[in-house]
Amino acid sequence: MPVPVPGSLTVVGLGPGDPALLTVGARAALDRAARIVLRTAIHPGLDLADDPRVVVCDDLYEGGLTFDDVYAAIANRVLAVARETDGEVVYAVPGHPRFGERTVDLLLTAALEAAIPVAVLPAVSYLDAVATAVGADPMADGLQLLDALDLQAALDADPFSGGRLAVDPTRPLLVAQVYDRQAATAAKLWLARHYPDAHPVVVAAAAGVPGEQSVVAARLYELDRLPVNHLTSVWLPPLGDLDAARSAATTQVASARREE
Repeated sequence: MPVPVPGSLTVVGLGPGDPALLTVGARAALDRAARIVLRTAIHPGLDLADDPRVVVCDDLYEGGLTFDDVYAAIANRVLAVARETDGEVVYAVPGHPRFGERTVDLLLTAALEAAIPVAVLPAVSYLDAVATAVGADPMADGLQLLDALDLQAALDADPFSGGRLAVDPTRPLLVAQVYDRQAATAAKLWLARHYPDAHPVVVAAAAGVPGEQSVVAARLYELDRLPVNHLTSVWLPPLGDLDAARSAATTQVASARREE
């Protein structure tokens, strides 16, 4: 475990939401921190909101900014706290700090330029919790990962082709951060280019959180009719080779017709 120095940053993951899944290293870093910055206080099992050392970043999501602007503002806030603190600052994010946490990438780049040392501690990720909830082995099955935010951006950039993102329908797919109905609709529309409308999906919410976990089987066309929140992921089992070939052919025909 890295030894903290004055003006240093330690990035920790709070796990998928079950307090029992918080690592010993993360707990030790939180206990010894001079200041703690939370990307969001909206996290199951979190007991830090009333801690006087804590600074939260939820207000930055409410300013009407784009997500990229919000992420940059969060990274700037963490750096500002580190500069003004004579001691270790802990930046805590949900899940694992290297799984879908763009603020961490921005923070590492900015901290390097500012000569502020940063340590990133591993954590239990949403992938661990979702794989357990749906009974899958991501490595054995050749799992693919996509972010619903990227699917939405791809559709916004190119509504007809869905952008340059690619997926292999013969392998299972997990779409993370399906945080609201708009994201669910974007995911449904993008995925419908690669899967039949009636393809089975599993919607996992609050995976790994005792008493809150929900695992619902549905069809792709129903995706944006189901309740979703910031802890929702969508699992898609693979298509058979023949079905995948048919789906690809249908997508190519539809694309060709749009270009005529």
